[in-house]
Amino acid sequence: MTPALRILLPAFNEEEALAAMFPELETLAEQLQPFHVVVVDDGSDDSTTQVTRAWSDRLPLELIEHGNNRGLGAAIRTSFDHILSNDHAEDLLVVLDADNTQPIRHMVEMRQRTLEGFDCVVASRFVPRAQVAGVSAGRKLLSDGASTLSRLLFPSEGLRDYSCGYRAYRIAKLQELKAAGIEPVTETGFAYVFEVIVKLRAKGARFSEIPLDLRNDLKPSASKMRILRNIARTLWLMARYRFKRI
Repeated sequence: MTPALRILLPAFNEEEALAAMFPELETLAEQLQPFHVVVVDDGSDDSTTQVTRAWSDRLPLELIEHGNNRGLGAAIRTSFDHILSNDHAEDLLVVLDADNTQPIRHMVEMRQRTLEGFDCVVASRFVPRAQVAGVSAGRKLLSDGASTLSRLLFPSEGLRDYSCGYRAYRIAKLQELKAAGIEPVTETGFAYVFEVIVKLRAKGARFSEIPLDLRNDLKPSASKMRILRNIARTLWLMARYRFKRI
């Protein structure tokens, strides 16, 4: 049986982006089946919630609302807790940004890679055929620097991009972490992307990558990332996990 895609969209003020993404999901629905979308509205003060509800009769959508903005990592943890607590061990959890910069079509290849035995498949900027458009110098510094340092300190076969959050996880592997008393996500911000990789690596996860076509030039609103803060937090985590047994 084809594993279902549990598609997670953490969203903060993404009304325009979601209004563009949902029609694409509908267009690709046949290729993605079976799938289910979970939108975590992280305290938006625009119409993110209303846009999501308006599409709930056309797509298999579920909405989880944070009363206030808690941060990207917190939105991820909410959805992880929700999905991992249900009996979806045979399925995949696909996480991507809700800002319409990461192509939905990549999920088809991601699912195929997991069928080949990989626990985590990353849409990578550092493999042949990857394309990146509209990325600021600060964001490029964060991604390039974090991935280079991560490869040196935490080498993992099949993995070069440690800081892209567009990933497919085998839910069974994430549940394995929980069963061992390890929370996959404790960070509240962007640094969670590194945290999950390190914890999966410690449990022998198999990684693979597909080329990412990153289109930041399609992003309808300004980036909400605090670059310097996230660089500092990621470096702190690297130091912590370099000398700590998970």
